[in-house]
Amino acid sequence: MEAKALFNDIALALKEGDLEKAKTLFFSNRETLYESNPLLTLKTNFELRFIAEEFEEAYMDNEYFQSLPYVSQEMEESLRSIPSLIRANELSLFTLKPLKEDEAMAMLNGKKKVKNEELLYTLSKIQKEADIKPYEEGIVALLRREDVHDDVKSFGLMLLSQRLYQGEVVLNKHGRNLNLKPALIGSPFGNASYNEIRKRLELGKDTSLNEIGIKLLDQFALYRYPEKPLLGTLEETIDAINEVAKAYLYGDKVTSELGKNLDELLKSQTPLS
Repeated sequence: MEAKALFNDIALALKEGDLEKAKTLFFSNRETLYESNPLLTLKTNFELRFIAEEFEEAYMDNEYFQSLPYVSQEMEESLRSIPSLIRANELSLFTLKPLKEDEAMAMLNGKKKVKNEELLYTLSKIQKEADIKPYEEGIVALLRREDVHDDVKSFGLMLLSQRLYQGEVVLNKHGRNLNLKPALIGSPFGNASYNEIRKRLELGKDTSLNEIGIKLLDQFALYRYPEKPLLGTLEETIDAINEVAKAYLYGDKVTSELGKNLDELLKSQTPLS
């Protein structure tokens, strides 16, 4: 069968709601279809995977297409967007699913391995619950894990602090174990040092610079939590944040030691994955 006819049959099968037929037609003829129309084959491949909610297979398909010889610049640009497209579809589906206690607990305590973004979304869903008591044991376990991003653990600690969790926890962060009482800690974005720095940053006349400075402060506060977001004194911290913000916005060079330290610290943070 010619490639054009195959594409038409796949589209018809999808229109009729027969996903399995569409998948069989496509994947049993993928090489033939690719030779005829690489870009349409790429598009159809991931459309089928997303409809079928086959995200692990989608990641493997991405590796397959990446291994093929160069076709065109348009194809290369499309290939570059595939990983983020898979994640966007995966997370979109995840956020729509209702929170199930047993599944959430398995994610939190590590019995079910998921990506950091999914852990963060799970904690966000738990935060909206009227009673988080059923999840407290799982969040406490999450804080001790070495395979979880520090920002996710910080969010978990913040959640326990918001709900005035009275027990003691061990937070594994920056390679150290900290023994803490969440009820006594407070929010990373509500302590006196954070509030004063933010207020001072908001007073600047350059609104674009102010916005970047506040984003850097939030990032730094989460990094430091449960400690205060300070690099030396309050004034020195504000100067360092403004210096790094100017570097980000205008390309200015960071020259002070504290500014360099802050810049390196923020750049060294690994993204969620």
